[in-house]
Amino acid sequence: MDFNKNEEKYNWELAFCTLYAGGKYDNNSGDNYSYSLGLNGLGLCSTQFAAEYMEVESNNGTWIYDLRFEKGYNVEKEERGFRRHQSDGTTGTKIKWKPDLDVFTDIDVPFEYFDDVLRRQAVVNDGLTFVLRNEVRDEETGETHFEEHIYCYENGISDYLKEIVGDTALTTEQVWSAQRTGKDREDKPEYKVKMKVAFVFSNKVQLIQHYHNSSWLEHGGSPDKAMQAAFTNQIDGWLKANSKYNKTEGKIKFTDIADCLVFISSNFSTQTSYENQTKKSITNKFIQEAMTDWLKHQLEVYFLENPDEAVKICEQVLINKRARENAAKARDTIKKQLSGK
Repeated sequence: MDFNKNEEKYNWELAFCTLYAGGKYDNNSGDNYSYSLGLNGLGLCSTQFAAEYMEVESNNGTWIYDLRFEKGYNVEKEERGFRRHQSDGTTGTKIKWKPDLDVFTDIDVPFEYFDDVLRRQAVVNDGLTFVLRNEVRDEETGETHFEEHIYCYENGISDYLKEIVGDTALTTEQVWSAQRTGKDREDKPEYKVKMKVAFVFSNKVQLIQHYHNSSWLEHGGSPDKAMQAAFTNQIDGWLKANSKYNKTEGKIKFTDIADCLVFISSNFSTQTSYENQTKKSITNKFIQEAMTDWLKHQLEVYFLENPDEAVKICEQVLINKRARENAAKARDTIKKQLSGK
């Protein structure tokens, strides 16, 4: 919060009022921010500008700094733009704000949105507890009270996988992790990626989710392409090697695998190329290549060390393939009958 001599501004101005002020972080330096999601200085600043008001209390263990913004302006009367008083030794930051109806057409964000976001954050931050206090109104009395919801997955994606699958798994849970260093192009700097996946096969539950730097990749991108390539390659290779295909039969498609796969990935990298600002998909070439090679190798070892599970997986995928093809043939036959051809 204090004055930043390098930038000749107070730090609160940089954090809350200057777009992209955080872009000076060196993610490859190995400091605390190496695997952070944001750091370009857009999210916090744009939230402040789009708020009817924002109140900030930041405690660094020595001092507590208080700020208030209204309609994008700091309204503290202190010349420095903040009030400061002695800390009790604890640390942390509290931010309270209200979205501005002059900016948004609707600010009634449903509970389900917060529930989903905090659950996903708990999944990818092992052992970290998130608490959501939701104010609800009693329809009969009109009185309000707070309901508390706690989110914590001690073992991250592994616990989340167990919660999703329950007792429906065909195979044992697999949890793999690795770290690689590389670059997206020869003229680009090297960066690090930490990869972790958890998966099982099930003929009752199907789910694929990818996370990167704690953000849910709704549209996947590089990790999804890597997963599809690796699983299709290894399962197709096993089916061929064990003569499971019929003589004139075509190879499997990933959709046949997805019909019985529950797969979650959570990766962190020091450099990330997002498809757009919503961060729903990443495009890193190196991450895709590294994850593909790693998953291929891991699957090869897994099949060799667990031949019974390899049989279960590959035969279920083959059943899915043939069911899909038979359904397509039946659909075509019905179409011809209905069209009179």
